[in-house]
Amino acid sequence: MYPHPVVCGLWLSAEQWRALGCRLRLPRRQLQVLQQIFGDTKEATIAARLDISPHTVRTYVRRLYGKLGVNSRVELILAVARMALADARQAAVSWPAVRLSPAQRRAA
Repeated sequence: MYPHPVVCGLWLSAEQWRALGCRLRLPRRQLQVLQQIFGDTKEATIAARLDISPHTVRTYVRRLYGKLGVNSRVELILAVARMALADARQAAVSWPAVRLSPAQRRAA
């Protein structure tokens, strides 16, 4: 059983997936396989959903392992989760701070 992202409290939007794919320089199909793996999907199911062979799925998975420097699905999921959280943290830091006027601070 793999650590499911929902259980880990992490869900990625389509925009976050695109950003992650660009950051890792993933081809479209590799990104699709990664999304399916992140959703706790088995190779045979991924192959059927994407209309590719299970061998092709295994090849994409091996390439993802190499790009992220991991050796298992668990490590892959955790590496992606760390990257996504780091991106979210960076976005939060760069978000413009809301400044309250003295009257607003007193009312709060």
